[in-house]
Amino acid sequence: MLGALLLTSGSRPARDAWGPVSRDYEVHEHSILLTEDEYSVLEQVAQHVPEDDVILANPWGGGALAYSMVDREVSSRHVSTMVDSPYAPIVAGIDDPAQRDEVCRAVAETGAYWYLDFVDSAGMGGAQDDVFAPLEEAVRSGLMDPVVVEGDVGLYRIDFC
Repeated sequence: MLGALLLTSGSRPARDAWGPVSRDYEVHEHSILLTEDEYSVLEQVAQHVPEDDVILANPWGGGALAYSMVDREVSSRHVSTMVDSPYAPIVAGIDDPAQRDEVCRAVAETGAYWYLDFVDSAGMGGAQDDVFAPLEEAVRSGLMDPVVVEGDVGLYRIDFC
């Protein structure tokens, strides 16, 4: 069985079938998983984010790749986990001045001083993207300091606490 699989995987029909799929995982301007700008930001994360800190990241936008690609802890490692509970007060309340004390307490307790603002290029997050909307609003309103920005994406630091 294994031999048959190996023989067919190298055949032209198998290559033709895998070709379009593999192109979805290449990094280029219109990549589905990770754009060139996002890749460029990820390459610089280790220079700025200390090993013990945590990065707030929407897994649907690709920010969770910081965990596997640059060995930094993220708030959500996989699309099946939106936001682990210690980070929920930060994500939900960062753009609300009335929640500033609770947000700052959670930032200090978790070490989640960072946010990777990546784009859900595939458009698959849907309602889950709304969970991370307060972080995106905080970036737009200048509540977080830009550290590395490439195009429409970037690494930001929460410095107001």
